[in-house]
Amino acid sequence: ESFYLADIEIVEDREESMSEEQRKEVERLSKTIPDSVKEWVQSVLKAEATNAEGMKSRMADLGAMPDEDDMTERALWTAALINPLPSLGVCLEIRPAMLSCGSDFDRVVLVCQALQSSIDHLSGKQRLF
Repeated sequence: ESFYLADIEIVEDREESMSEEQRKEVERLSKTIPDSVKEWVQSVLKAEATNAEGMKSRMADLGAMPDEDDMTERALWTAALINPLPSLGVCLEIRPAMLSCGSDFDRVVLVCQALQSSIDHLSGKQRLF
């Protein structure tokens, strides 16, 4: 008895609107993602949220991390890793926010913040829930 409305725009060859400062920052942050992912994986395994076999399976399903030049794909890949279905329960839900982002800057900042907050949660530095 309920329904949802969505406003969808399919655009090819869209140019991201970012300032030069944002472009430099997103390039810098994108380069930090591989090390943050390694730290996150180690934290997840240490917290026993999954085992090594489960993590290898998740990583294999996702395939290789996209190159740093493809910031959109790298951010989406990372979001899929830290917010899998079924959930590992180690990160706040970011999928809706990721899909709402309007630029690579927003996507990369979101995923970097989510990675760090999940690492902090797993280490006990700052609990998320």
